[in-house]
Amino acid sequence: MSQERRPEVVPAAAGPGEEVTVSMDRLPYQAVYIGFGALGGNHQLLTQEETNADGLLSATVRLPDWATPDLKHFFFLAGFDQRPFVTSHEFHVADEEGVFRVEGEVTDEGLACLTLRNGDDRLYSLEGNTEGLAAGDRVVLRATLAAAPACEEGVAIEVRDARVR
Repeated sequence: MSQERRPEVVPAAAGPGEEVTVSMDRLPYQAVYIGFGALGGNHQLLTQEETNADGLLSATVRLPDWATPDLKHFFFLAGFDQRPFVTSHEFHVADEEGVFRVEGEVTDEGLACLTLRNGDDRLYSLEGNTEGLAAGDRVVLRATLAAAPACEEGVAIEVRDARVR
């Protein structure tokens, strides 16, 4: 499914049972289902919400207990037929310590921080243990959300460790 606009999910990572806010504007529907799923795993409708008069949807939902850090997860919006019509960027399920996995390619975006783009072209600013990483490296990172980001571009993450593939 090729799409230009995606629902925004804040924060970009959380553990099972934790709350996140899902929002999107310019929706053509009044009643929208918010769901959560994993590639190769479970999918679940979490809630049905109403958009406002301008087509804005914003709702806080709880991550299902079945979500695990080892799969790629996403939120989706569905219409009255419960069929998804748009998905979020990859959502990172964190473990008990807030650590999650990110895969992608280290890029040279010409920004102050080292960056990475994942498979769905999401940009991450890399902080922390980035020594030895260079543009063009395909990597798997274990990271947390950066508490006080030094860079504003993309999702700021604190790299715990990196493995070049």
